[in-house]
Amino acid sequence: MIRRNVTIGLVVLTAGYAAVVFNAEKDAASIQKLLQSSSELDVKEGIKKSKLLHYDVCKLLLVPFIQKNSKHTDQCEDVLIEVASRDKMVRDLKHTDLTDQTYKVLRWWLTDPPLLEELSKPIPENSSPWLVRLWSLQQKEISLKLLLTVKSTPFHDRDGSVLLAVLALNKHMPLKERSSIMVNLLDSIDADDARVGLLLSKIWDKSFDDNRFSNDHVLTTIVSVLQSRDPVLAWRTLHN
Repeated sequence: MIRRNVTIGLVVLTAGYAAVVFNAEKDAASIQKLLQSSSELDVKEGIKKSKLLHYDVCKLLLVPFIQKNSKHTDQCEDVLIEVASRDKMVRDLKHTDLTDQTYKVLRWWLTDPPLLEELSKPIPENSSPWLVRLWSLQQKEISLKLLLTVKSTPFHDRDGSVLLAVLALNKHMPLKERSSIMVNLLDSIDADDARVGLLLSKIWDKSFDDNRFSNDHVLTTIVSVLQSRDPVLAWRTLHN
């Protein structure tokens, strides 16, 4: 009984493998027919469908187009690289007739270039506030003196922006001080302070009375964006 079950299993596996091979050969034949067509659209479709094939088969079909340096060369290289990556055959691409530019990129990629370490150096004491805020985004912690600079200087100047100030405050403001600074910003008569307060209130998940800003068009717009969560409107507002 066990021997019979094993035999049936082998038959099923063999049949399944044969079906896969047959379908693969059928796909390759239909794709090759497209590639040999006189229609440019057929050729492009054939190149696109080559992604369905194993790398070895795809390589045989597409390399001739690359060797001829035809108008389809770029598309063929893109497909071949994608399939090679999928089938873990990227190193084999070195032995294909890729164009010089693609080969140079491939050779650089395969050398496993070392990752460059990001360096962050102290900035001069008299640097502009916006530069201090930008630099602070790279730091895990900043001194109390720099934190005072980040939160006390004007939020909007010639080069800096409200958004940059918000990002810096969000990263470095201690949790115990967040509520008080947000309230002070929202109560301020300065429009830039109120903008920072509104954005921080959403990031810090703090509630506020949105009716108090009904007389300011810009602040009303920010409130609408925060409530609607509309990404397109958000990007447009940040751009403006």
